[in-house]
Amino acid sequence: MAFKIGDKVVHPEYGPGVIRALCQPGPGEPGREELVIVIPHRHTEIRVPCADLERIGLRRLIDADELLAISATMLRQPEPLPIDLPARQALLHRCLSGLHAQALAEVIRDLTYFFDTHFTEMQRVDYEVLNQAETLLSAQWALADDVPFEAAWSFVNKLIAEIVQYGRRP
Repeated sequence: MAFKIGDKVVHPEYGPGVIRALCQPGPGEPGREELVIVIPHRHTEIRVPCADLERIGLRRLIDADELLAISATMLRQPEPLPIDLPARQALLHRCLSGLHAQALAEVIRDLTYFFDTHFTEMQRVDYEVLNQAETLLSAQWALADDVPFEAAWSFVNKLIAEIVQYGRRP
């Protein structure tokens, strides 16, 4: 997959960003070509070797059609999560790997439902996973929709409020 300066991408470990530059080694300098990616929600930039893009899993950001599908995913019936904390965390971490927007939406939906129905079973690590998923989905949404992070965060949280308000039950 060929990328160019200005492309919006998702790095599976760092999250969504924008390619700012393509750095090439100077004459006589050892090294290889790298993409410089700005990660706005982390206020940082990373360098990714061009030769490793496929192995790393760098991919294009979601588009407007996918934003609609993500909204629909969040409002669908949740999948019940295991009560057992280690089993629940293993499942959630498998879903989070790769930071795919649809999977992030499912984690948010299912953990929100779990919180609503099993409040006493929620652990600190569940809240951390929920917050991580909200942050990463909001960051992707902000870049895809060209809106500030705060606006995307607000929209994602409105969807969460709908999940709670309308009691999406399996």
